[in-house]
Amino acid sequence: MEKENKFIVIIILVILIIVFGFYYLSGQKPVENTNIVDNLNQDIVPNQENPVVQEDETIAWNVLNDSKTWFEVKYPSDFFDKWHEPKVLVWECNYEWFPKICPNIDTIVSDLPGNTSTGKVVINQVDYCLQQYQDAAMWHTYSYSYYTTVVDNKCDVVSIVTSQTNCDFYLPLEDWNTEQKDNYDKCIIKNENQPKTLDKILSTFKFIK
Repeated sequence: MEKENKFIVIIILVILIIVFGFYYLSGQKPVENTNIVDNLNQDIVPNQENPVVQEDETIAWNVLNDSKTWFEVKYPSDFFDKWHEPKVLVWECNYEWFPKICPNIDTIVSDLPGNTSTGKVVINQVDYCLQQYQDAAMWHTYSYSYYTTVVDNKCDVVSIVTSQTNCDFYLPLEDWNTEQKDNYDKCIIKNENQPKTLDKILSTFKFIK
């Protein structure tokens, strides 16, 4: 009988030891590997020794190099409509007061209407006179922009023509027509992103001579 009692006591003690050991170990915090944490932080947090390099998306863009004016501009291949890619027009003119007085480019752009808006802009430290007007046709709005500067007594005019689709063309949306909804969403996104992309295009204006 005494042997059985001793055996039961031993079993209870073993169980208590196991339970106590389990709770003790579960309460311990794992030791941090500070080297790993430091390495991860170096990869995430930019600093002078490990700077973050941003990819230049304009590397893959089309490049217009005008041999007459040594002017360059870059643009995405799918941004402009066909036949509306950027152009550089050159005309004889002598405006000693440019850019205080913007040159008249009616002789260069013959279809320029009289209701154009004119202003002055600076792009990459070069002064330009900007003339703009809009036209609409076939659910599209066309914006014509002419950036004019004077180099060697000649007018260099950079022609930029953008178009936006009137997304109402896809309305009203039909619940069953997923293709219609997809085209409408793409139209909205394209129109919203156009000004941002155009600003990037303008930022590539430069004379390479």
